[in-house]
Order: sequence, then structure tokens, then C-alpha cells
Amino acid sequence: MERTPRWLMFCCLVALLLVALPAVADHHQAGSEEHGEMEGEMEMSAEEAAMMAAWQKAMTPGEPHANLAGLAGDYHFEIKTWMDPEAPPMVSTGTAHREMTMGGRILVEEVEATVMGQPFKGHGETGYDNVKGEYWSTWTDNMSTGLMVSYGKWDDEAGGLVMHAEYVDVMTGETKNARMVSEVHDDGTEHFSWYDKTADGEQKTMAITYTKK
Repeated sequence: MERTPRWLMFCCLVALLLVALPAVADHHQAGSEEHGEMEGEMEMSAEEAAMMAAWQKAMTPGEPHANLAGLAGDYHFEIKTWMDPEAPPMVSTGTAHREMTMGGRILVEEVEATVMGQPFKGHGETGYDNVKGEYWSTWTDNMSTGLMVSYGKWDDEAGGLVMHAEYVDVMTGETKNARMVSEVHDDGTEHFSWYDKTADGEQKTMAITYTKK
């Protein structure tokens, strides 16, 4: 059986809430007026209260979002990429602008650089899902036509945010797995490392050093 897309389920739920909640409010309002209670006062059932509490918890920014807000700002960065682990890396430089949107829920990043002599622009978004209890991130750029989605958590042993993603290799069309680690330091620098998972373990193929302006 074909599963209903998550976005469609969400839209249906929102529509249901928009229809149901005013009806619930009208019902309680009518009951209040009938019993001579104060206008606007109403009581929710235990189920309605639990539903409202769950939605409130899911939508409220917390400490993880505050941590993301601390990354907002303008940066210079240096990026190193290894096509061959035995050869010297290619080195490029660029700038990044980060700011919080959606009421402090999502960190948006706009990147500009020169890669292999070509202008490079990238767009990323990072947030924290209160329901799933994990970070998420999306990335797209002008050197691809796809969208990469990654998920992860803060790992004290790794020294930062550890994300995992799947992507399609441009040369082979095969799906590959990657691990990304972002280490944030008190001096305003951030070290990002990309590791491709291989049959022998992992291979570091990219490293970025961000320096806050």
C-alpha cells in the first residue's frame, strides 16, 4: 500500500485543527454563556489540553536553537578537498553569511566562493526537531541540481555536531554515505570535516575552516 506523504498528512492535520479548534471554542463559549460564566472563559478536555501542550512543546525553540543562533554572523572560510588522499588538497576561499529565521528556529547559510576557477554559491538550512530530538540540515548549490538532507546529534566525544547523510555520486550514480563533524571553538572559528564511508572505514575528503568576521 502506498504511504501518504508526510507533507500531505501535515497539511490535513493543520486543516483539521483550523476547523476543529474554532468549533471547540464556540462549543465551550456557548456553554459558558448558558451557565452565566465570564465571557471568553472555557475549559478544555484532558485530550484537548494534552494536544495543545504537545503542539506547544513541538513548536517552541529551546536550547538547541539557541546554540544555532550563536553561529549566526559573517565568516571567511578556507576549504580543502582531496580527490586523492595521497595527493595535496585543492584549496579555495570564500565567505558565508548565517542568520536565524522562522522566529529563531532555523539557521540559514548563504555561501559564495570560487571552486576550480568557477563561481560557487551554496544555500544551507539547519534546525532542531523537538519531536524527533535531533538536528537536521539541508544543502543545495549551483554545482548540483539535488538536495542533500542530513540528520544528527551533538556528540561531546567528537567535539561538536555530528551529522549523517546519503548522497548520489555524480560519476557512478551510486548512493553513498557520509559523516560530517562541525567543531565550534570559543575563538570564533569552526572546523567542518567531511568523511566518506568506504569499505575500509572512512576517508576524509573535505575540510573547512570558518573564521568569524
